Amino acid sequence: MEVRLIENKELLESVEMFKIENLLWGTEKIAKTYGYIGFVPGDGLYIKLVCEEKNPLRIYKKDQDPVYKDSAMEAFFQFKGNDTAADDIIKYILKPTGPFCPQLTLVTMLAGVMYGCMYYKKKLTLPRVLITKFIVMLVCNVFLNTLCLTVLYGQAFMVILPARALKNLIMWPIDSVIFFATAKALESIGAFRFVRRAQAERIARS
Repeated sequence: MEVRLIENKELLESVEMFKIENLLWGTEKIAKTYGYIGFVPGDGLYIKLVCEEKNPLRIYKKDQDPVYKDSAMEAFFQFKGNDTAADDIIKYILKPTGPFCPQLTLVTMLAGVMYGCMYYKKKLTLPRVLITKFIVMLVCNVFLNTLCLTVLYGQAFMVILPARALKNLIMWPIDSVIFFATAKALESIGAFRFVRRAQAERIARS
């Protein structure tokens, strides 16, 4: 979707309307929901969301209540750019603004440490790969990453957990087999021996 430039916020509804049609799991239909988005140079981004629901459900009012069970509407925007992950981290350190979530970076680092503990100086077998991938998937992908997304986007943990758990469960054997096959292929052509020899020579020189 292209964000239109407008001269002032009063012209927001003159841009093309976008529809919100992605439904929460188990939701069969919703009232007509749409919005407008426009950018005023020198001022900022303006967004208007409209839901034509006559009698919206509004039961939960307290902090941490499952408000997703009420009539709820959310819109998430991801703007394309040319920044790399390193650029994102550096910019966050220098000026902590934007959607960057340092917790997700820490979870990725934790996954790397877990892989290292399970693979370093150990024979690479398919059962070991499956077990390692399952542990990392359960701890990092399913639990910690979902928790980070809950903090980042304000979604209820149990709302987004089932879909993420199912996706990771499906990808678990696929990713494991691909990794194992790739590692064995690299081992057969001597890629790992080259790395070990280079490490041994560096240690000998030191």
